[in-house]
Amino acid sequence: MVAGVSSNVGKTSISIGLMKALSRNGFRVGAAKVGPDYIDPGFHRIATNRPSYNLDLFMTGKDGIINSYDRSASGSDLVVVEGVMGLFDGTDKIGVDAEVSQDPAVQDYFGARYSSAEVALILEIPIILVADTRAMSHSIAALVSGFKENAPSFAGVILNRVKSARHQELLSNALDNAGIQVLGAIPDGAMPTFESRHLGLIPAEHDFTRYQSTVEQLANVVSKYLDMATIMSKFRQPLPNKCTRDSAKAQLDHDPGFESVAIGVAAGKAFSFYYQENLELLEEAGAEIVLFDPAYEKLPAHIQGLIVGGGFPELFGAEIEANHALLADTKKARNDHMPIWAECGGMMWLGRKIDEHQGVGIIETSSVMTKRLNLGYRRATALSNNLLFSTQDPIFAHEFHYSVATPAGDLLVDANTGKSLGGFGDSTLFATYLHIHLGGNKIAKQNFLAAAKRYQIDKKLK
Repeated sequence: MVAGVSSNVGKTSISIGLMKALSRNGFRVGAAKVGPDYIDPGFHRIATNRPSYNLDLFMTGKDGIINSYDRSASGSDLVVVEGVMGLFDGTDKIGVDAEVSQDPAVQDYFGARYSSAEVALILEIPIILVADTRAMSHSIAALVSGFKENAPSFAGVILNRVKSARHQELLSNALDNAGIQVLGAIPDGAMPTFESRHLGLIPAEHDFTRYQSTVEQLANVVSKYLDMATIMSKFRQPLPNKCTRDSAKAQLDHDPGFESVAIGVAAGKAFSFYYQENLELLEEAGAEIVLFDPAYEKLPAHIQGLIVGGGFPELFGAEIEANHALLADTKKARNDHMPIWAECGGMMWLGRKIDEHQGVGIIETSSVMTKRLNLGYRRATALSNNLLFSTQDPIFAHEFHYSVATPAGDLLVDANTGKSLGGFGDSTLFATYLHIHLGGNKIAKQNFLAAAKRYQIDKKLK
């Protein structure tokens, strides 16, 4: 695991560079990201030419992250996990696996729940720490010593943004005296940068060719300034008590007699926020995933369900507004009671308008972009039965958006506070700001595919 002493220390760039450098050396590199982030896994895919998986303790629990990690390890020579925020940063909210704190392996855990350190502890993987050194010299030893003392498995530190050869000497001497291994020192300004916008880095899908070049540059820097041989020696063999893909497959609830259903998934630049594992779980349960780009393609023919994920529809409003055939097809699909699951940007698109641009109009709401961020894990409850959940089902999700929908809808409430989380839903619709991971919300997968099957049967009878 590549983790940071805090956010914005360079762990994303170093993780991506390390993945690419190892891939160029002939290794099959698996990739994973701690937490609910959608954007970084897109860059992992460029670096490794393999999918990246989210390790989210809040939404999937302990068994869930073991399964997710195992997906990244399957067919890989090694796995690089990118951490989230600072190593011990997390949340105090109660997730899907509330009893994980009773596990003897984590009873003495230091730090917040659902942090990178807790994930590393459960998976028993070593941690390489990244520190931004611009504003310190000898104090680096005290800082890193604290992390080493409390980390479940500390493998060494990478010094980033080192100002000069003399600065590096001071840092290295201090750490050497503290018994801490330095795995590399990257000069300030050596790393190329990614562009950002309101939700973080600009997704790789928005300029794939350009970012391929940036990833190559990151690998060049990592190869030059990191002790790759020593880092290679830090990789640990997976323990035999960890889940394997064979056992994970045995847990699938796919009915051998289940006829496949085709699920349309909106993709492209406007809608790129999907958990890789969600799509795989749907496929493994009997679905055929049919990708299409709402900016210029029609709704795929013969699909029995539609998923519209999050992304940046507000940036491509003109293109998706001009796709009149798709807007009409989606309205017809809704009128025909096709099951539709929409998250965040997908919900916005199903509404009447996104800023000044026309949406599909099957939900009576309009959304506008604001400067206010709505962010965090949510444990929600539905106030009425809907496509994915009944009123009895706990919903473990993540929210991350700057837009505001008016009216907001009244489908969901926060299970802890009772505060409305908005959203719209009925027996064939679930459209909310929340992002969910099917690894922990298994009932949602079952309900969605069951609805798609009913739609398939109904269409045949007609």
